[in-house]
Amino acid sequence: MIKVELEKRNYFHAKITLTLIEFIIVETFFGLALFASPPNIIILYFLGAGIIFLLTYMDYRIEKRYRKIEANFLKFGKPSFLLLIIFTIQIFFAFLFHRVHLNLWFQLLLLNSIFPLLFFIVYEKPAAKKLAKDGRKLESPLKEMVEQLKNKMDIKDVEVYILPMDDMKLANALQIGAKGRYVFISSYLMKNLSCQENLAVMAHEFSHIKHRHVGKSAIFLLIPLWLAFNLFLLAPFFGLSKDNTLLLQIAILWIPIILNITIFPMMRRKFEIQADTDAARYVGKDALISALKKLSKLSLIPQKVSRLWGFSHPSISKRIENVRKLSKVMKDTGK
Repeated sequence: MIKVELEKRNYFHAKITLTLIEFIIVETFFGLALFASPPNIIILYFLGAGIIFLLTYMDYRIEKRYRKIEANFLKFGKPSFLLLIIFTIQIFFAFLFHRVHLNLWFQLLLLNSIFPLLFFIVYEKPAAKKLAKDGRKLESPLKEMVEQLKNKMDIKDVEVYILPMDDMKLANALQIGAKGRYVFISSYLMKNLSCQENLAVMAHEFSHIKHRHVGKSAIFLLIPLWLAFNLFLLAPFFGLSKDNTLLLQIAILWIPIILNITIFPMMRRKFEIQADTDAARYVGKDALISALKKLSKLSLIPQKVSRLWGFSHPSISKRIENVRKLSKVMKDTGK
């Protein structure tokens, strides 16, 4: 048992470390590109893209070593294409910042026209429609049980899709889009859980929809980013010296990043506990606790993880403890 938990911890720490390195490199290169000359921006882009590719391959090797996934590197690396696209857009923005000398008010108008579009994309999440086409709908008897659960939780206009992830050995379920139209569960997770455990997972995701967690998360992420970019453009008008203005602009860009790695995970952990609470109420604590334990085993997630490593999710042991406390309170109060 100790050896298994140690293996989980080694795997988990390796994954989190790679994610942190990737995040820091992308944002640091973007910050450097804003103040670099055009030739150096191009060098930064290709260097950053190469590092993203290298880290993706390292991530793939970690998955092959610890979880013995069967997917090839091309399929595994698909999600990294999104990061590369985001990085490309950031560097392109930095390049235009140097090459195109636009009027400040036009820059502000352009910036404040982009963010409503980003809000719409998060709200509607067009990528979810593509995922839905790749997946399949639930079948009986689970389909009828999920419909009953949706009615009990007062969740409407939500479609649940099963994503073929057996070769990736991905044990996951997620709700996509602030509008809450789509819930996805991986085939690998689904076939390793019992019917009641699958219902507990569905109830957890339905709770995210019920409490609008994705929309709240998007607002928290995008509004500081929107304010930061506006302040970045307005910084030269604060009456500071050129050097102090440059330092202020760098500090401004780091504000949303710091929020993203400090306060935002705290808010996400709170959302996860709330979703667990609803799942335990509607499906039962035993099914949820059993599903969490299996999730730990399938995904090689250590049951005990400090907040430093836990980020957006509490540790499995903390989640189980909270569910048991809730059940005891409900039993004592007769609810």
